[in-house]
Amino acid sequence: MVSSARQDTPSHSTTTQCFSDARETLDREREILDDEIAAFDAFRRRVRSLESISSDASRTDGQVDVNQSTIVPTIGYDAKRSVSPIQEVYLDTVMAVAHYDEEYGEGWFESVATEFNPELASALRDTSGVPEYLKQQFLTAACRARDSRKRVRDRLDREESILDEAATEIAAIRTELIAIESRPFPDCSPAEVERLRDDLDALRARCHEVAKRRQNGDWHQRSPSSSTVPSFNEYLYTETTSSHPVLREIAQVSDEIETVSNQIARWEEI
Repeated sequence: MVSSARQDTPSHSTTTQCFSDARETLDREREILDDEIAAFDAFRRRVRSLESISSDASRTDGQVDVNQSTIVPTIGYDAKRSVSPIQEVYLDTVMAVAHYDEEYGEGWFESVATEFNPELASALRDTSGVPEYLKQQFLTAACRARDSRKRVRDRLDREESILDEAATEIAAIRTELIAIESRPFPDCSPAEVERLRDDLDALRARCHEVAKRRQNGDWHQRSPSSSTVPSFNEYLYTETTSSHPVLREIAQVSDEIETVSNQIARWEEI
């Protein structure tokens, strides 16, 4: 064996683009959710303060009250009809978030139908006043919309903790792998080579454990069982480097382990 021969060294990265993209996505989604939670809270406060009328007093004949002079033409909506105070509040809060056009780009009717339900959207279109029953339904629907975003927000916080733990473990694996490949393989005794192989096996087992925890253990974020609902990873990472950043990183470091293992095998053949 020739001890001065060069060892090929695979590239390693403790701070990968994959994890960096995932964290940027988490930050962006949290900002969006925080804005929307605040918007729905503002919507509820303002709707709660609206003076309601009896159901038979709500007007659908296009007449405009003194304080309801704004007309908003909308697809499927009669531009001559006065804008409901609830609709005005919705436009000023939920649809006024900075990211609305970029993320949604819907008209008010489509937005209400999506966020609440089509029946409430139709009722809002056909009613110019604030019937008490409608006011209460919108308050309840807005509360549900806000709470659903809070639940997703909690999942994002959990996902960040998972990414941090996984990144720490993968970085530790890479550090040990670098130490193994820094050994002068040609000068190692058979017993030392065997210990290096055992060390590589241990690193493989750690990679397997990280992947297992991510897929079905305490690092797994369960999604609804319906096939029509995107998985949490699809919702969150669809436009990033990988829709499964932890598994991608484990695959990468596993390839690096095999590269070092093959290096040892080649030197044994010399």
